[in-house]
Amino acid sequence: MVENLEEMIVVMDRDYRYVTANRAYLDYRGAELEEIVGPSADEVLSADLFKRIIKPKLDECFQNRVAKFQLSYQSPRLGERDLLISYFPIIGPRE
Repeated sequence: MVENLEEMIVVMDRDYRYVTANRAYLDYRGAELEEIVGPSADEVLSADLFKRIIKPKLDECFQNRVAKFQLSYQSPRLGERDLLISYFPIIGPRE
């Protein structure tokens, strides 16, 4: 179901590593799943963007709060786009 949505969906762990991403996100990034899963977000995105904007919002989400924000981002494939981003905490089994 998630794979066919037009909205970009990503699951990230508390180490800021991608667990999975749907086709919309991969197409936007111009990447394959194998390129996204494994590296930390600061390796996939720019380190500066991650440090200034993404990490603080993820940290908010990791405190079980929804984090919403807007971002202008330069897609490697599609050029600059304005994005409305929402991070939702996922509560699941602990390893």
